[in-house]
Amino acid sequence: MPADDELRRKAIRAVLIVAGIAVVLGLVVALTATAALRMAGLSGGDKTAPTFATPRPNEPEPVAPSPSAQGSESPDPPASTRPAKKAKPRIVLEASSAAAATMERITLSGTYRGGDGVSLQVQRREDGSWVDFPTTARVESEAFSTYVELGQPGENQLRVVDPESGKASNQVVITVS
Repeated sequence: MPADDELRRKAIRAVLIVAGIAVVLGLVVALTATAALRMAGLSGGDKTAPTFATPRPNEPEPVAPSPSAQGSESPDPPASTRPAKKAKPRIVLEASSAAAATMERITLSGTYRGGDGVSLQVQRREDGSWVDFPTTARVESEAFSTYVELGQPGENQLRVVDPESGKASNQVVITVS
């Protein structure tokens, strides 16, 4: 019977080793996946939608050196002594297509840093001025999406505006044929 006890001990030891290896591998995979999701901005605690390659809300935008500083001999002060530049709210607009048939649905989407809860007004350029289009888009988690159906042939210039602040997005041009 001593051979059975020895065999049982070896079997238990083998099972414990395999279980230990499985636990370690599981932890490595979980930590790697968590790190990858955080780097991609998709962590579970973060309720923001992925953005379209725009800077994050708390990231300062790069600042070019002034012309007078470019020729100076003194080096820039260390980053810790430079005042941080506050990120300005910015509306970025994209269209699902640059060309469409008359009354074809075109999706307008984008991001508005710091604009959560705002209802953006879609506008079209007519005779040199911006006119409200009968469509709005609500900003949630700094992202928005809506659609338009254009009946005006030719180039249609569109943008979205925050009526509360007056801030406007970039314009997109959709050619209707």
